[in-house]
Amino acid sequence: MGKHGLLLRIFKQYHIEWVWYITKEMSYLIFFAAGIFAIDQLFKYAIDSEPKENFPRDLPGTKRLVQIRRAHNPGFSMGRLEKIS
Repeated sequence: MGKHGLLLRIFKQYHIEWVWYITKEMSYLIFFAAGIFAIDQLFKYAIDSEPKENFPRDLPGTKRLVQIRRAHNPGFSMGRLEKIS
């Protein structure tokens, strides 16, 4: 039995036939979400690779309306769970 035959048998055994019926629109949505995730990870990597002394700072061209901060959050926004743990 080939690799694909084994995978098909596992899908049938656990009743996962719906995988084959994902619509074209849903596949576009999945790829769109994966693209947003990848861009988010690139921005986070770029911010984390800079020294801590550069933060917080204003985003250029936003007239001081947007500020970039470097924060590592253990759970919620701005470290709200840090006090509990």
